[in-house]
Order: sequence, then C-alpha cells, then structure tokens
Amino acid sequence: MPIKLPPLKEQTRIVSKIETLFKEIDYGINKLKTIQNQIEQFKESVLENAFNSTVGIEVKLKDVCDEIENVSPAIEYKGQNFTYLDISSIDNSIHKIVEPKIYEAQNAPSRARQKIKIGDILLSTVRTYLKNTAPILEAYKFPIASTGFCVLRGKQGILESKFLFYKVLSDVFVKKLNSLQRGSSYPAVRNNDVLEQSILLPPLSFQQQIVQTIDKQFASANQMQKTVNKALSDASKLKQSILKKAFSGGLVSQNPKDEIIRRAYSASLPTKPKDEPVNALLEKLKNV
Repeated sequence: MPIKLPPLKEQTRIVSKIETLFKEIDYGINKLKTIQNQIEQFKESVLENAFNSTVGIEVKLKDVCDEIENVSPAIEYKGQNFTYLDISSIDNSIHKIVEPKIYEAQNAPSRARQKIKIGDILLSTVRTYLKNTAPILEAYKFPIASTGFCVLRGKQGILESKFLFYKVLSDVFVKKLNSLQRGSSYPAVRNNDVLEQSILLPPLSFQQQIVQTIDKQFASANQMQKTVNKALSDASKLKQSILKKAFSGGLVSQNPKDEIIRRAYSASLPTKPKDEPVNALLEKLKNV
C-alpha cells in the first residue's frame, strides 16, 4: 500500500512533536488514573464505615434471598425481542448497567437463562475482584441475565435490595469470594459459593438508613468517576487525532527546502532494472 513520505527532516520534526504531545497526554492519563484509585478508596471507606457499625443477626444469603427462575427465551418469548444483560453490559467503575442488549428470542445466546426484575442484584461470578456488580434499577422489556451472574433477590420485608447491593460490593465480601475462585485462565466461583456467604442483617429500618447514608456519599463520587472516565476516553481519541493530523501534514510546518533535498536524493538513486522474462535470464546463464 503506497504511503505519502515527507522529507526526512520533516519526518524527524513530526516524530518529535508526536512524542512531546503523547508525553503530555500520558502524564494527564496517569493523573486521571490516580484520581480513579482515590475515588475507589473513598467509596470503599464509605462502605467500611457504614458496615462496621452494623448490628444485627448473622444470616446466610441463601436464607434471605429468593430463588431465580430459569427460562428459555426461545420458548418464553417466542416471536418477540427480549433484553439481555451480560457482564459487558455493566460499567464496573460506577456499578451500573450501561449497555443492555436486544435479541430476537430465537437468536438468544446460550447463557441467556435467568429471568430478572427491578431490584435484583447482578454479581459476576467470573473474576470477582473486578466487581462487575450492579442493581437492576429500571424496567426492561423481558429482561434476561446471563448465567455468568449470580442473581440476588432479597426476600421482601427482610432484606433491602440496595443494602444487599452495597454489602456484596464491599471489599470484605469480595475478598471472601476471591479466595474461593477456581481456575487460572478463567477464575470463577459458583452461585452456591455466593449464597453460602454470611452477612450481618440489621432490622429493615436500619438497613434503609444505611442505604441513604451511602447513597448520598456515592452520588458525588460516581459523578466524579463519570467525568474521569470521559476524560480518559477523550485522551485516547486525542492520540488518534494527533496521528491523523501528523500524517496528513497538518501537525508541523513544512519547509520547502526539505522537499528540494528529498527530490534531489530520489533522483540520485539508481533506477530499478525492469524484470526480464524467465527465458531471457536462462539464455544469459547459458552464455556465462
């Protein structure tokens, strides 16, 4: 594929300019990632403070959560579309569903099995340390979750949905799951590993108070996280923009003298000999 080759001196200036700009962008990216870590640390400290003062009875999740119905979308929603949520649907920096997918029932992914509803908590059982966990906050059309999630649905009047979400999001809970993961290339836990975990369950009114406290502090942190995420995305796009500008001749000023030198150099190069037919080459070899 032919490319437009600028004079050598101009190439040097372009490379130098790209490296300078990329260095500045990388510096900004590192700063943004530091802020990201600080936001995560802040959120974890909020959860830790909230749950450290929790009093209640110790229960296993399996005893305070309802069973989730498994269905076949091809049968359940025959001839219709349904909403599918898998791990890629979750933004694990703000723990929200951002990319629900729409499928025709007959084209349902093999892992589309769990029938879900508002208030359910999706907890990824794969690489639990990544915290791909999010609550269902809106009504989707025929929502189905991947079997890659452990779906948690607190019993009504006993376990507040948002309290459960924050509980399973905490480092204390996640670290327990991390130690139970099986497999090296695809580390994961089973649903039973999650449901067998114990939590301290306070009265419902106290759960709601804890949720209100966490919600208030998480709101500003999540908003800041969105801003940081956008800035990181913009930084990546900026690099591509710089490269595009560089190779279209718009990044550095062009020096006419460089073009004269390039042409003179090209003219001094020996002309490539034309390809000879095979028969002619063989004839030459015979005469050697």
